[in-house]
Parts: sequence; C-alpha cells; structure tokens
Amino acid sequence: KEGLEKAIDYFSQATQLDPDYALAYALLADCYCLQEYYTFVPAGQATNNGKTAAERALLLDDSVAEAHVAMAMVQSFEGDYRGSMRSLRRALDLNPNLAVAHLRYAWELTDAGRLSEAVPEMKRAQELDPISATGNTALGVILIFDRQFEEALFYWSRAGELEPNNPAIQENIAIAY
Repeated sequence: KEGLEKAIDYFSQATQLDPDYALAYALLADCYCLQEYYTFVPAGQATNNGKTAAERALLLDDSVAEAHVAMAMVQSFEGDYRGSMRSLRRALDLNPNLAVAHLRYAWELTDAGRLSEAVPEMKRAQELDPISATGNTALGVILIFDRQFEEALFYWSRAGELEPNNPAIQENIAIAY
C-alpha cells in the first residue's frame, strides 16, 4: 500500500513537472488501478482516477504501450472485457516485450476460459521478467489451473526465493504440495 502511495506521489510530481509526459500518466493510472485491485481504496474511486490518467496518457501519445495496459485494467473494472482484451493486444502490438502486458493478457484469457492460450502468455511474461516474484507467482497460479502441479511448485519456489517473507507465496507453495 505504501509503495503504491509513494509511486502515485512521484508520478503525480512528474506530470506536474512535465504535463506532456505520457508514460508518467500511464504509470500513474496503473498505480491507481492497483490500489483498487488490492482493495486499498474503495471500489470505483481508483477506477475514476485511473481512467482520467489513462485517457490523458493515450491523448498525449497513443504509442505508449503502458497506457493501453492501464486502460485495459480500467476497462476490466468497468466490465468491458472485450475492450480490455483489445487494449492489451494493442499494448502487445506496440511492445511485444512488455512483461506486464503479457501477464495481464494471460489473466484476461484465463477469465475468458481460454487457459490453453493463457499458459504460454504467462510463461512469456515470466521469461521477460524472470526475477519478478509477481510474475513467478502468477505463472504458478496459471499452472495450477492447468493441473501442472510440479511446474507450479518450481515457479512458486522461485518466487519464494525472491520474496522469502511473503506469506501468500508460502501459502501457494503449500497448495502445490
């Protein structure tokens, strides 16, 4: 929670210093959305802030992949799953090496019941950012859904090495066993 609040403060300062800095608006939008995702703020509050910042980023520079990723999260919160998928595909077209775009696209595919497509997307996200505890954890979750328990355990163990004091990761390792 504190990390997101600090990031929001820094990205807000960046947009004040440079009102045309599209990437700062995009990452600000993403932070707002993550506040809501993790239920640090009431539902809807962060979506409004996130939508405003994502729209501003896209208005300034439609070629910023992170802006499309942030807009996808807003669209998902608003129940526009097709729009979210379009935004994530656009982000991947703009930057096929953006790990967070692959990760979030994998979650959308999973939500749509397209697990066979989600697994390689999540694997790609992990390959692009192998030292991310979040990426390793997310891949483990997708692999559990796909009943690949030993492989899930491998990635959850890796996540546990990266964040040894994270109780959620330890719980995931127990689930795999």
